[in-house]
Amino acid sequence: MSEPAESRFALSSTPSWSIDHILPEGFLPMLATSAAGPMDSLEHMYEPKWEGLRALIGFEGTQAVLRTGTGQDAAGWFPERAAARQAAQPDWVLLDGEWVVLEDERPSLTRLQQRLLAPDDATVQRLTEESPALFIAYDVLRIGDSWLLDVNWEERRDILTRVVNPDASVRLSPAAPDGARALDRVRELGLEAVVAKRLRGRYTPGERTRDWLSIKPREVVDAIICGWTEGRGSRGGTIGTLLLGMLQGRRLVYIGHTGTGLDAETLRSLHRELVARGQTQCPFPEAPHVSGQPQWVRPELVCRVRHQGWKEGGKMSSPTFLELAQDLSPAECQLPERETAARGVRR
Repeated sequence: MSEPAESRFALSSTPSWSIDHILPEGFLPMLATSAAGPMDSLEHMYEPKWEGLRALIGFEGTQAVLRTGTGQDAAGWFPERAAARQAAQPDWVLLDGEWVVLEDERPSLTRLQQRLLAPDDATVQRLTEESPALFIAYDVLRIGDSWLLDVNWEERRDILTRVVNPDASVRLSPAAPDGARALDRVRELGLEAVVAKRLRGRYTPGERTRDWLSIKPREVVDAIICGWTEGRGSRGGTIGTLLLGMLQGRRLVYIGHTGTGLDAETLRSLHRELVARGQTQCPFPEAPHVSGQPQWVRPELVCRVRHQGWKEGGKMSSPTFLELAQDLSPAECQLPERETAARGVRR
């Protein structure tokens, strides 16, 4: 019989070296695989997908090391890291989670984006005072010199509940065995998905595995931004609509356009990204008919879109932009099976 987690991973571990850091360079968080289910598995627990800024935060004594899911130093965006230090018991501990800014107890993408686009430290400090950020922790990866990557999720979760004391700066992500109820809860919070985490699953840094499944309602999809049209009126000089596609096997197909859901901050930042990716060639095998002059881009950016079903002809009905999906690659944006069949093309 194996030792219980309590004895194998002491909560007061002290590092046995003086050079290494709790969060090594190049260490990236584990990613979830998009899936349609299951929602009723006894082998999984279900957590909200918070749609915040994915981050790893490591505490070394009084110091906090903070990096985004892509490895970028994020310490400057979140002065709250100093308060978060008080919530984690061990002197050396590495946590995985997301930074969110709550508005009426719901994550606000707009307020989070304001923080991430802040031009200087003074602006960050002002936004911190107006709308404090919160770190939602959902995994513990290391305590002192003990890595927990090969420990199954269920044990890691138990350890997490004992090493973090939730307070105003840190909360634990709720995990529940009922997937359908968890999905209802994320809808109440204005979120778009739940993550099903396999109880016996290990933590695989930087990889997308089926130990974590991101499950979205059918009306939410991840689409590739393939172009845009010029805005008019108050949107002059920025984006009017985004031209969107998904993959049907290896073939890029046009699924419609949207200009809904793009606030002023998103318009400005996304416009810069698209201009930098501009190209003259249409990325679709056949150029779709769109209103206005299309500006084509390299199909590299992925966005999350909510819609009201699929219309005849394979276009989305009333799509609304939700956010950039920075943790996804275009290769993962596959057209749903039923739409692939409806278009009469074999995958």
